[in-house]
Amino acid sequence: MELTRRKFSIDNIKQGNSSSVKEEDDLNKRQEESTTSMNDEFMESTRIAKSLESKKCKYSKMDLEIILDASSSRQQVFEHQRELALSLIERLPIDADETHVAVGINSFTSVPTLRQTLGLGRDKQIVRRAIEDIKYNGGSTFTAQAVELSVQDLQRGRRPDAIQVVVLMNDGMSQDPWEKVLEASQLLKIQVQSYLV
Repeated sequence: MELTRRKFSIDNIKQGNSSSVKEEDDLNKRQEESTTSMNDEFMESTRIAKSLESKKCKYSKMDLEIILDASSSRQQVFEHQRELALSLIERLPIDADETHVAVGINSFTSVPTLRQTLGLGRDKQIVRRAIEDIKYNGGSTFTAQAVELSVQDLQRGRRPDAIQVVVLMNDGMSQDPWEKVLEASQLLKIQVQSYLV
């Protein structure tokens, strides 16, 4: 198909038809923009994974909570967050037979939902499925309750020899102030590394 389209474009150029050239230029520009967006997401997940990997020298285990905002103002933003979470999962050594990484997943709108408890999140396929099954809902965004739910899951399932990490992905439009999120979360009290995306 690509060869046919290019041949058609070359034939049109020979015939002096510049509208086809413009259409192909527009198509190429849209493809570049899409590729740039995907590259940005890949770079962000790589940055987070490298940051987490840098902790390897100090910790051999990680308890990770991923919080996804299913109330994002646009479904496209939510889909990007989901892809970023899946990309992060693929880069981590999650294995049912190993104890390196345990993952808890929750999503939220006005009410948070625990999708995967930290204690059960040691199988990459199950963790991936928990993320893939989260549906975009739209609606109100109450981040504090979601962070609090993840902290509760961390407190129940955390391992003393593991670093605790919370990755919060939202569109930045929370209806509760960040100060309330920090107060509710007690992140600093339990010494959790937090990443906001």
